[in-house]
Amino acid sequence: MHFALSRDGESFQALNQGYGILFARAAIREDNTIAVRGLQNPRLLRAGEEYLIYAEPLDEHWNPMEQGGYLVWKTKDFVRFGEQERVESIPESRPGANDGSGGSDGERPTELLEIPDRLLPGILERWIPLHSVSAEVSVKSLEELAQVRARVTYSDGSTDEKPVRWDRESLAALGGGRYRITGYMEPVDTGFPLAVGYADPVLFFWKGFWYFLATNDNVNDIGLFVH
Repeated sequence: MHFALSRDGESFQALNQGYGILFARAAIREDNTIAVRGLQNPRLLRAGEEYLIYAEPLDEHWNPMEQGGYLVWKTKDFVRFGEQERVESIPESRPGANDGSGGSDGERPTELLEIPDRLLPGILERWIPLHSVSAEVSVKSLEELAQVRARVTYSDGSTDEKPVRWDRESLAALGGGRYRITGYMEPVDTGFPLAVGYADPVLFFWKGFWYFLATNDNVNDIGLFVH
């Protein structure tokens, strides 16, 4: 299931770089292999302090499941989600959900749901990729250019120092001992995705080393491998 965020109700930004955020729990066949499950027709519904997320389950061939019903998740912030549950139907509305009056004209399941501003920081931090917001360079002389590094500030408040490649042909004297020069920081292209065919990845730090743990779907093997 994919989510997108809009501040004006018209233009939307895909969360999690357009990749899924919620997934239907797969089934295990008798031969100990995985039968994937899909989702369609998602619906959102406010329920007090919680939000309910419904979707119709699909089998591994992307056909509706024979038993029908819906899968549902609960969340309070769209960052942490409860475990998948199954229900027979979606409620047509939540009485009084709009204004808290307890009346019968409440919110109804929808694809587009308005959320309070207080949820925005958490959603942005969790689902929008980390990106640089500023870069600062300070030098006292032209001779320092070869060694100077730019201090980069990122969207989560963290900082880092990056080497700068200067275009010395752009150097221009502005007078008063001041100069203007252009340069750029070369990004490190790590490629994306970093690894293909490894499901349910987990990273953890233990005794001075980082470990990567995942199932290896490249060889149709659900065993666990540590690198």
